[in-house]
Amino acid sequence: ADIIKYFSLAGALSNRIVTLLFRGLMVDDEEVERVFGSIDPARLRINHYPACPIADLTYGLPPHKDYGGLAILHQDDVGGLEILKDGHWVAVEPEKGCLIVNID
Repeated sequence: ADIIKYFSLAGALSNRIVTLLFRGLMVDDEEVERVFGSIDPARLRINHYPACPIADLTYGLPPHKDYGGLAILHQDDVGGLEILKDGHWVAVEPEKGCLIVNID
């Protein structure tokens, strides 16, 4: 039940972010709905990367772009997320209670 509620809330947040971005670009809500529709929770996905207790076996994901143009990231206190800034990978330190919104 908690995961279904999380999906529902993430979908609502995604819709809200997209709507506000396009309002800022002076695109009306009807046009956004016509072009994008609503964000279907069935198209949302949750990835979980648990910490590895054996440091020598730990590996990360290769550099990549998140699928879909909008990613809402909820980090744990372990961290590991990096962004490419000015040609260098920079760690994004986790901050308790915060979400990271990545728009591509």
